[in-house]
Amino acid sequence: MKLQPPAAVLIIDPDDSHAQKIVQAVDRSGHIAVVAPSVDEAKARRGRRTIHLVLFTSAAWKQGGSKYVKLLAESSDPVRVAMVGSERLLRRAPEFASQGIQRQLTEPVSALEMLVTLDELLAGPPLSLDGTEEEVDEEEVEAPEPTPSSRTEAPVDSEEPWADPTEVRAQLHGLANDLRSGNANLKDISPVAIELQGLVGDPETTLPRLVEKIEQDPKLAAAILKASNAAAYRGMPNVLDLESAGRRLGTRRLGEIAQTEALRSAFTSGVKGWSRLLSRMWRTTVVTAQTARDIAEKLGERNLGAVYTMALFHNLGEVLIIDLYQKLGYKAPRTGIADGALEREMDAQHTALGTLLLRSWRMPPSIAAIAFHHHDPGQLPAGTPVCRHAWMIGGAYRAVVEAGYEYKKTKNEGPPVAAAAAALGIKPEMFTDAAEAAIARWTGMD
Repeated sequence: MKLQPPAAVLIIDPDDSHAQKIVQAVDRSGHIAVVAPSVDEAKARRGRRTIHLVLFTSAAWKQGGSKYVKLLAESSDPVRVAMVGSERLLRRAPEFASQGIQRQLTEPVSALEMLVTLDELLAGPPLSLDGTEEEVDEEEVEAPEPTPSSRTEAPVDSEEPWADPTEVRAQLHGLANDLRSGNANLKDISPVAIELQGLVGDPETTLPRLVEKIEQDPKLAAAILKASNAAAYRGMPNVLDLESAGRRLGTRRLGEIAQTEALRSAFTSGVKGWSRLLSRMWRTTVVTAQTARDIAEKLGERNLGAVYTMALFHNLGEVLIIDLYQKLGYKAPRTGIADGALEREMDAQHTALGTLLLRSWRMPPSIAAIAFHHHDPGQLPAGTPVCRHAWMIGGAYRAVVEAGYEYKKTKNEGPPVAAAAAALGIKPEMFTDAAEAAIARWTGMD
């Protein structure tokens, strides 16, 4: 799709703090955000600046949104109309479409989703109300749910040249569209990795069920047998079949190793120079998953496999950024540490891309939610399992990075360990000790 020039987007939202989060997403998409706290204010400001697109929140719609859309349709200015609301709102999409809403954005809305949606709308036809519109009971529209605030971007300080922002933006645009339509994937990752997440996350999974799934991928089966005959089991008879491997490793450990091996191909590269960075990313991912699982075990969590799976998948959006840079022909960072333009894009876009990827794989909503919120777990509903798991994973990642397993120049990723510990009611040392133990296990496997 052709990228659209900067356009003025009028955001109508009575909640100022909520509106500012939408403003951030619009600004980062390259368009110009203008805010009105009510429909009446939006009407009063007409003529000050040409508005190309009006973006309602569900709370603003209750103030007379459908009537205002009719006025917009009757004006001579071409304008597009969209709404931001909760997932429940999507069930009434046909009703709102009949009132003139051309696109609906489900919260939380990332900058990448905003970029794609706005450009698609601006490239399409303007608002038109042909035919008879159904009346929508505006009082039944839900109030908005909060969206996460954007993190501060990493400073630009790189030995590598900046990528062409227009070129990168166009590629991100296309990648997001492909992910949303299910036409994109992550290299040649084994489909068994995706299917295994349900089994690994189920504490009732039996050994025969796992073995049956692993047998579908001969390479994965070979990796499992290798792991079960590793140095840690030296002196014991070699195992030659998966059931024996499972009995030696235990069902949970078998499932974790299987899923880890199935995902490993995502962190490999045939392009010169990129393997060093991807290897660092892979090491950090696995150690984070081990750390999070250990924290969950100490806290008495029942479903340790689910925590391990969530941690293993939560940062995959960064791999998509690496793939994109390889596709565009940019050189890998010489030090194996991402910085400059590459780090900036990883920080800015990986949560949105990772979430889209996991949704395209039909992953459970909890995994997608953690992929989106792992830098700020406080945005998730307090007291829920997914919120607790997000704090475990976010804190584990930060502890692992602070222990020296970094792969980006700026080490401020994830919530502070102290904040994660406070949210879980534990001492920060529990994260530190778990990270050091996981690193020691990884070192022993090298």
